Amino acid sequence: MIVDLPEEDLKPVSKRRIEDVRFESPISLATIRLNRHIPIEDQYAVHRVISRDLVLLEDSLAWKGSPEPHQLLAVCNIIYDQIDRGRSLGGYGVMSGVGLKAELDRLRMAKSFREVLDHWVARKRFDDSISDAVERGLRFMRRYVSFTFPRQLMAVSHIQAEIYDREGVAKIGDYSFFAASAESLFMESGLFALDEYGVPPELARRLGKGAGEVRTLDAGLALVANVDLQAKDIHPFEREILADLLASLGR
Repeated sequence: MIVDLPEEDLKPVSKRRIEDVRFESPISLATIRLNRHIPIEDQYAVHRVISRDLVLLEDSLAWKGSPEPHQLLAVCNIIYDQIDRGRSLGGYGVMSGVGLKAELDRLRMAKSFREVLDHWVARKRFDDSISDAVERGLRFMRRYVSFTFPRQLMAVSHIQAEIYDREGVAKIGDYSFFAASAESLFMESGLFALDEYGVPPELARRLGKGAGEVRTLDAGLALVANVDLQAKDIHPFEREILADLLASLGR
């Protein structure tokens, strides 16, 4: 937090602490600022792991866009072992990088969120109710995949980029696209943005089926505006949600 504050707002003791970090840290202050949501000790741990096996990990870490299976596994292992250590993931029963990759793949490949929640129900704890299992699955998607994971992922991205750039490696990874996809639960961003307007993601996915790319909120709202509210496949509750949204937009 101190590193992220403007220098004019710092007290002398804080400035000395920053100088100590600048002198001792293997990671630049610029990268530490980018990763301000990740404890600095965890950032150092990621740096050590990558620096120890630069050549071995290069193919697994130097990717952009959507990762290959072995690349996603390598990053998930680093996230679990060096950053999360079960602090967030343990509460969801995810106990390894392999487990994290499996849950991400399941969410990415699922045709509906119902498939994902059915999985959480099938593996529920013996003392949990079905409602508890569904709630845990929803929390995992909302709190971890959409919020915590992108921050952890980008911390690895920033650190590997600094290391490989410093080593003069031509190919450097950039995980920003995949992080943004995770924030949207691997939905089209324009569809996911409808959640802010009260349209549940599952309903938004159904509305966007066959609509092609819906990259912006305006495109998502235009999709809603063209919905036939009297269609038989729209549940009365869903019809009410969509009608309220259209009314609030003056349509």
